[in-house]
Amino acid sequence: MGIGNLHEHIKIGLTKIITEVRLDSPNNLLSSSVHAESFYREFLNLLMDWSLVNANTARQNEKGIDLLYPGGDIVVQVSSSYTKKKLQDSLEKAKDHAGCRFCFVPITTETHNFTGLRLYGLRFEPQKDILGPELLMRQVRDCGIEKQRRLAALLDNYLEGAEKHRKLRLRPLGAEPTRSPYEFNYLDKGRAAVSFEGRGEELRELLDFVRSDDSRLFRWWAVTGPGGAGKSRLAYELQNRLLADGDWDAAALGYTVFQAEGGRSPLWELPEAYPGKTLLIVDYVQQHAEALALWFRELAARASQRRAPLRLLLLERDIRDENGRFPWWEQIRCADHHVSAAAYQPLPMRLRSLSEEKTGETDPLPTLIRSFADYLCQAAEAAGKPLPALAPGAEAEVRQALNDADPGLLRPLFAMMLTDAWLHDPETKTWTPERLIREIVERELDLTARRLCPGEEPELSLRNACFLIWRTATVLGAGGVRLPTERLETLLPEDWAILSEYAEAHRNRLRGRGRSPQEKLLILAGLWEEGAVSPLRPDLLGEALVLEGLRQMGGNEPRDFFAAILTEPEAAKSFFLRVLRDYGPTVETADGYRDWLIPADMALPEEGKSDLVWLLKELFVGAPQDGAYLGAKSASARGWLAARMAAYTEAMEGESLETASACHNLAYAYNRLGDYPKALGRYQQALSIKEKLLGTKHPDTGAIYNNLAALYQAMGNYPKSLVYQRKALAIAEKLLGKEAHETAATYNNLAVLYRIMGNYRKSLKYQQKALAITEKLLGTEHPDTAASYNSLAALYHDMGNYPKALEYQQKALTIREKLLGTEHPDTATSYNSQALLYRVAGDYPKALEYHKRALAIREKLLGTEHPDTATSCNNIGVLYAHWGRYREALPWLERAFEIYETTLGQEHPDTKVTRESLENVKQKLKDP
Repeated sequence: MGIGNLHEHIKIGLTKIITEVRLDSPNNLLSSSVHAESFYREFLNLLMDWSLVNANTARQNEKGIDLLYPGGDIVVQVSSSYTKKKLQDSLEKAKDHAGCRFCFVPITTETHNFTGLRLYGLRFEPQKDILGPELLMRQVRDCGIEKQRRLAALLDNYLEGAEKHRKLRLRPLGAEPTRSPYEFNYLDKGRAAVSFEGRGEELRELLDFVRSDDSRLFRWWAVTGPGGAGKSRLAYELQNRLLADGDWDAAALGYTVFQAEGGRSPLWELPEAYPGKTLLIVDYVQQHAEALALWFRELAARASQRRAPLRLLLLERDIRDENGRFPWWEQIRCADHHVSAAAYQPLPMRLRSLSEEKTGETDPLPTLIRSFADYLCQAAEAAGKPLPALAPGAEAEVRQALNDADPGLLRPLFAMMLTDAWLHDPETKTWTPERLIREIVERELDLTARRLCPGEEPELSLRNACFLIWRTATVLGAGGVRLPTERLETLLPEDWAILSEYAEAHRNRLRGRGRSPQEKLLILAGLWEEGAVSPLRPDLLGEALVLEGLRQMGGNEPRDFFAAILTEPEAAKSFFLRVLRDYGPTVETADGYRDWLIPADMALPEEGKSDLVWLLKELFVGAPQDGAYLGAKSASARGWLAARMAAYTEAMEGESLETASACHNLAYAYNRLGDYPKALGRYQQALSIKEKLLGTKHPDTGAIYNNLAALYQAMGNYPKSLVYQRKALAIAEKLLGKEAHETAATYNNLAVLYRIMGNYRKSLKYQQKALAITEKLLGTEHPDTAASYNSLAALYHDMGNYPKALEYQQKALTIREKLLGTEHPDTATSYNSQALLYRVAGDYPKALEYHKRALAIREKLLGTEHPDTATSCNNIGVLYAHWGRYREALPWLERAFEIYETTLGQEHPDTKVTRESLENVKQKLKDP
């Protein structure tokens, strides 16, 4: 490129940046002032041979001073505002740098001749120190050809990144359009009038996560809490605080960045599109955990190539697995040890109660209630439908009623919904939370029906079709799946036909520019947003919408609904786990599940049956809430779900992978029910199919080997368990490597099995392997590391090395109490181990204290008839026997034996050992 062309190229590039950065848009070319500052720092350093640095990187938000020369000779202000007042304010803010040269860089093509400025001892000559584009271009013309080439390359680099940023169409959180003008979203930009209350401490923690240690170029963390707790609103406030500071950019990742284009997801372009100090927010993480894990590995590997820090904040429900863990968190954190090291804390932040006792502040809820009531009244007045104002002091009454609606005081959304209902109907003072939410959902449905057919009642078939489409979109929307026109026609053909028939009959009324009559009808109903049917938000209302719909469905509607949502089984799983988290008490009974109308003979394709068995298994397991599992907790509900799973599995034909998957999930349910023979039969059926179709070295086959090993161990058949555990290990080592997290878990399983079998040498070998990998990948403060410490402690205890056992047990207990709390099943395991060590030391009172702590947790979390509860009872009985207090030992051992015999059978090793202990105690009581 010749010298003249270079001049023109640089001029066009500068003009483009100046024009675009001044656009009042969240998608402007350089996104925000931070990108402009980064660009001008590099441009001026190259052009003028300066060494400017960003003062906001060196010192947090030095207000008004954006660039400094390290030697203290030059102060530079970059600004998209170019007025005399802005210039004077900038000079005033720079007055601490008296004697320095002050330069002002306006991001504009405007020219001014400001006079009468107060300089505060700064050296400033407007004619040469206001570095507008004309002056900069004169400097460009005076420099050499090589420098001009480098300036052009710098411009091209920024412009290319900016175009990628524009293409990704990311927006700050809260900038998305809302479904309707009447919505309860605590995060939405339109709700900024509603005060942010009660989460100040959490906001400070998140600001520390983002701002602390700029030398760490890539870090990530997560916020969890139940629906309506304010996760998104908290992220919204964090984002706005950073954007107001001026040195950070922030955006929320939408569903589009997870959709592969030409085999490559737009995720990979994000770091280049956001080269400055950036916070990216990801909601609904569970659905995208696999993609995020791969992406985080790339970010961690390339972190040193960034010019500024990148922070990722993940938002997800407090949805854990049966062991109380967050599967999505572990999947991402265990991507590799670099990703693990980049995690800000070993566990996500869990939102706390809003009560005064928990926040340590004045009760925030009355202020929130009053703020939202005022907002609603103003909105209603503007719409010409005024509401009565909340009477003085009434916020205290609403606050009192909130104790019943939201006993844990975790959810600001409940305070807002109760306030809204209170203004509309005084009877809400006595409403249950379910009645409150149902009323609000019914209001949304009525609003949608009135929009659907203005001035008339819509036909029942049209109304039902629209609502089924909406409910389907709400379920799939939990996983970020959208329902555009072409998908609706495929997923719900009968309902789409009803919608199309009405739309064609009213084509003249439903004509819309660039829209089909069907789309226009959905737009009028308020169901269509940005090219697809929008789910009902917030999630609490969307879940209630689906639950109510399932209770009311008739005819073929259940078949159509489940056939549609099971085309995206991960999304369906995510949605129903949220339902269990939010509405567990409503649906955890057998009758609650029957209300979902999942008939045993529902006609579905083979893959649909397999996916439904999988979904039923997830409902069977449930999701933990405050330590209690809200899946099929009652025996009748678990039996009902298992029967439904069995019915669908029996109806499947042939030896397909779908059949194997269904058998695998059914075996899991039988295992959880304690029906080991049925579980064994189904596992073997699944294994036979997968070995035939996938071979003996496939990871799916390895998963069944692992489950069979665990089942045989539970049945007391240790040689068989060892056979399958070795097979699983061979696959893990070959496919994943000897330092993978999954391989470490298999080493740990082998170590536990060898310890039970009395082979302490091999147990120690595998336990040390597992611990080395876990410490490397996850660090020394992680629940999985604690599990390894606990297993080592148990091994050393059995070997008689009590000092070593105590050392590792204390490590495990410290981590678990800190990270998991004092009411977690893993903490109960540590309490049990601690008690055994106290017993060996002869401190029986202390041992009894810890055994009873473990028992209390297990009874609360697992129930009174669980084998782990029996283990605690047995330990207390054995302790009393060692103590010589045989009468007190007897009822504990009898209770343990009864549970073991019922759940594990008479031939299980634990049952036999407890029987021997019980007989010994009875004999002692007989002897004089």
